[in-house]
Amino acid sequence: MGVAIREARSALDFEYVRRLRNANRGFLTGDARRIGLLRQLRFWLRRPPSIDLYVAELDGRRCGYLLLRRDGDTTWITEVVDARHRGRGVAQAMIRFAAARRPHLSAEILSANEASLRLHARAGFERVGAADGRERHVLAAGEASRAA
Repeated sequence: MGVAIREARSALDFEYVRRLRNANRGFLTGDARRIGLLRQLRFWLRRPPSIDLYVAELDGRRCGYLLLRRDGDTTWITEVVDARHRGRGVAQAMIRFAAARRPHLSAEILSANEASLRLHARAGFERVGAADGRERHVLAAGEASRAA
């Protein structure tokens, strides 16, 4: 069975995202503080319309999440895969899923996160800048088919 990606809908989905995000916050480029239950509940109830949140499943079990945040013509992509499921194509599937829905994807990646840098390069993202230990990558025009 392959990777399935669906919208995060339930309290269990949002709790899974919270736990996975907290476990992987050292890889995040934005606010990397621990998220408590109350903060996650507020996000769930008041999620801005510019944010889409998805859960990836492998063999019917949650294995990662995908967050897409629209900012003008650009959509910022964040994908996090549970360590137990890395190397099984989950992140690639999430990038393909996002590229099929959003024409202009950008990713901000820590310079030290070599696995993520390789993943995004294979998917067709190009480095367009760097500052403060972070690199900005964009999915090059016409490369969405490569991500797929």
